Amino acid sequence: TQLVEKRGTSCAEANKLKKIKIKEEQIKDLQEQQEKERVARAISHAEKLARAEQLRDKKIAEVKRKAQEEEQKVNEIAFINTLEAQNRKMELLSKEQMAEAKRVELQVRQQEERKRRSEELQAKEDAVQERKLAIEADRLARIAHIEDKIKESQAKVDLNKLEMETAAKEAAKERALERELTIELVKKDRNNSCDSKSKNKNRQQTSKLKDMQQKAAMLCQHVSSEYLPTHTLYQPPKWCSKCNIKIVSEAVLMAHMIKRHQKSNQDEAEVEGQYIIDYTDELCPMAQDVINRQKMLRKRSKKVKTRITNKISELPAVKLLEAPKECPNKNRLYKCIKAMKSQKTQEKGLGDLSRTVLTRTDINHLIDKGVVEQLCKMLPERQHLAPLSKLLIQCSVLSSTGCQICVRWLPEIVDCLHTSVIAPAVYSDLLKLTSSLIRSLPPCESLTSDLISYIVSKEIIEKIQTTCTDTYNYQLKADNIECTVLLSSLQLLSACCIAMTTPNVPISSSPTKNDPSQLVDALVFTKACNIVTLLYGVLLYEGPKRTPSPLSDTTQKVVKQCLATLLDISRFSLHTLQSVMDSEGMSLELRHVGSHVLSCAAHHNYTDILDLCVQLIGFVVFSHPSNQALLQNGPSPSILQLLTSLPFSYFSDIRSMNLLFPSLISACHDCPSNLAILQEKVNKVMLISYLKDQLKNSKEKHINYYPRTVFQQALKFLESPEMEGR
Repeated sequence: TQLVEKRGTSCAEANKLKKIKIKEEQIKDLQEQQEKERVARAISHAEKLARAEQLRDKKIAEVKRKAQEEEQKVNEIAFINTLEAQNRKMELLSKEQMAEAKRVELQVRQQEERKRRSEELQAKEDAVQERKLAIEADRLARIAHIEDKIKESQAKVDLNKLEMETAAKEAAKERALERELTIELVKKDRNNSCDSKSKNKNRQQTSKLKDMQQKAAMLCQHVSSEYLPTHTLYQPPKWCSKCNIKIVSEAVLMAHMIKRHQKSNQDEAEVEGQYIIDYTDELCPMAQDVINRQKMLRKRSKKVKTRITNKISELPAVKLLEAPKECPNKNRLYKCIKAMKSQKTQEKGLGDLSRTVLTRTDINHLIDKGVVEQLCKMLPERQHLAPLSKLLIQCSVLSSTGCQICVRWLPEIVDCLHTSVIAPAVYSDLLKLTSSLIRSLPPCESLTSDLISYIVSKEIIEKIQTTCTDTYNYQLKADNIECTVLLSSLQLLSACCIAMTTPNVPISSSPTKNDPSQLVDALVFTKACNIVTLLYGVLLYEGPKRTPSPLSDTTQKVVKQCLATLLDISRFSLHTLQSVMDSEGMSLELRHVGSHVLSCAAHHNYTDILDLCVQLIGFVVFSHPSNQALLQNGPSPSILQLLTSLPFSYFSDIRSMNLLFPSLISACHDCPSNLAILQEKVNKVMLISYLKDQLKNSKEKHINYYPRTVFQQALKFLESPEMEGR
């Protein structure tokens, strides 16, 4: 087994050696084959290099050949160019020689032509000179002939003129004689007619004065309370020589005679009537007082305007709160602005702009472009243009920034109202603009009081008084410009009073102190702009009627605005309004107006007018015994009786009760006679319960504009033992 194993291992090793030898032979064959391939590659590489070298040499030779050919071509081209340049030079030289020859030939021809023309010109001048001499000789001959004719005609004219002068002198002498005779006759007739006219005028004036004295004597006696004096102003005014009082209308005459000259005997009444005479400026120094007041106002206006200018210059610059947005009227606005920049097309641009329906965005665009400032600058010189004032009103109403810009020019607007003679429509627009600007001012500030003072100093309040005094019922038409001016004037007065009224302060019957605007003095001087006289003329122009006729829409607007203005005056200075209403003539007119408004408004259901009238009556009689007595005077029903006979809503609706009950309490407070009349139709228990509810529910210092202390005193008065039996 071992031998077999040894033989087996030796056979395996022999096989391995055979395999190794076979592999070695294969490797040797492979190496020989690779060596042969390497040698073959080296031989082929050497052949390729040799062939490439041959090709390179051949290429270089070809390039050299081509370079020699190109150089030969370049030399040929250069030679050709040289020949062409020489040919061109020869051609230029030949052309120059030909041109020089032509030039010389042309010069010769021109000299010959000039010589020929000069000869022809000389011949023509000689011919012209000959013709001139012939014409001159002919002209001189004609002139001599004309001079001879002129001398002959002049001689004829002188002869005719001498004859005409002689005839004219004779005719003038005849006309002078006739004129002297005619003048003597006319003088005689004129003297006779003047004497007759003066006698008739004196007779008529004496007759009117006697009628006035008889009427005054009649008024001294017990006049019927139903008698309604006329509203027409006396021309000339009358004068009471006993009391030294000026009487301007029949209402003032009636009030004066009843108050100071009332007599029961007819003879004594006639004697009292003789004191009424015609008024002249020598009778009263009031005219001089008015002149002195105007001088004082002019001086103060200059000082106030300087102060206003300084305050306005200290104000910050006006800027838009937000950037202007896109507007649909942008192109139209730009055209109008462009037209306004030119002096010729300025009015056209203003008219087009005023006819455009402006929105708030449009106004902001105008402010951004400086147009509003330009309009304000134009106003002092172009205040007669209606579109200018209308545009400023739109700017001040639609934009707060535009309103601030216009406020800075308010003194110039007031100057236009004072000094300018402008159309009523433009004047009305300026009044509206002024009132809207004043309403935008914060009340009771320094600048506001200065602006109101400037309005007072420029006598705008006196102009409002004139407007109110000269208005009658027949002038109140819907399309009448006087009505528009009247409403605008009253709105301006209301705005001034509101601007000077301290907010959240109850009314007070004590005199107003520390009025820097001098508005109180102006209201006293103008008697509250004669608003009561205006109402008297508007409502009672045709006399009293048993059943009040309905008011037109225009009349309702005027009455409502008048009552609202009086309420604004009372809230500003109640003492001023009460003193004016207590004056002679005014109290009589107030009584008639109050009775008519209450009866008419209650009968035709004019709720707004009735509310204003009820509230105004309460303010006028508040803590004023004389005005309280006015409520019970006059024909039945009196004002107090009319107040107690108002519709049932004024005794049941809380809003109407807050208007009526304070007025009734004000009328009866500390006045037992009025309380007795009131209790005929109204139980005072209603007033007591109303006072208790108001005092209980309200903790403020004022209740419906009335001081809380007054309500407390009125409650004590109504609950006092003395009033229990009434």
